[in-house]
Amino acid sequence: MKKAVKKAVGVAAGAGLGYLVMGELIYEAVLNIKVNDAINEVTDALKGMLAPKSRDKELGRAEVRQVYKISSVGTVAGCYVLDGKLTRNALIRVVRDGIIVADDKVEGLKRFKDDAKEVTAGYECGVTLSKFSDIKEGDIFEAYEIEEYRE
Repeated sequence: MKKAVKKAVGVAAGAGLGYLVMGELIYEAVLNIKVNDAINEVTDALKGMLAPKSRDKELGRAEVRQVYKISSVGTVAGCYVLDGKLTRNALIRVVRDGIIVADDKVEGLKRFKDDAKEVTAGYECGVTLSKFSDIKEGDIFEAYEIEEYRE
């Protein structure tokens, strides 16, 4: 004997529950669920499976005031933080004359001769970038981090 499950949405239980049709037992399960609730549950489940979206979160801006070429380190930008803050793990956009010329990551951040975790507005610091070394005086470093979110 084969068994089957039949589901009905938003209907009342009738007299035909558990009846025999051509030798097969059919069980009717009555689910009293509103269609909108079912759709919401499915969309919530799908949102959990989707990859989160990302956006840039601005941290701060710094102006390059002087460039130092150090043989053991590479190019170091002497910067003045204009607003916000620069952090050690920040991503950097190098802006020259209003045009983005590079997108890089902070390799080193120093305040005087000490390593710094972050430098806030109004202070000077030395910044070394990972890949980009064609830094010029007057460049603007825009610090940001990528933030993931779900809708």
